[in-house]
Amino acid sequence: MAQEIDPRAPPLRWLWLALCLALAACSRPADEAALREAIVALREAVEARETDAAVSALTEDFAGPQGMDRQALRRLLVVQFLRNRSISVTLGPIETRIQGERAEADFRALLAGFDQQLLPARADGYRLRTGWRVEDGRWRLEWAQWE
Repeated sequence: MAQEIDPRAPPLRWLWLALCLALAACSRPADEAALREAIVALREAVEARETDAAVSALTEDFAGPQGMDRQALRRLLVVQFLRNRSISVTLGPIETRIQGERAEADFRALLAGFDQQLLPARADGYRLRTGWRVEDGRWRLEWAQWE
């Protein structure tokens, strides 16, 4: 028995298009949430003084200011961890731009180093511009510039 089609019902192709658009719209917030989580995880690794965890957030070909590579950033972190008993990283609002498996994130960060637990011995504010890419299903830091 043939089923009659209601002429007022939208054609199947429109329903398919609406479903595809809805799924595409959902992936954008998921990508942004995952990127923000990667940024926060990097901040937490620095605050926890976990060099390996912080460096694992970088791509193998990471590039920083003045030719800094992944190993140079590792050395910079080790020096800061030796210099400061604890480190606090406060992030400002994060502005993201995602294009497929690459993204940029701009934000301000306040880094404070403590010799004792009460007052910071050192504190500096930075404006960061960062580039990220998806590797093995997770966002990793590809490049960074700061001032």
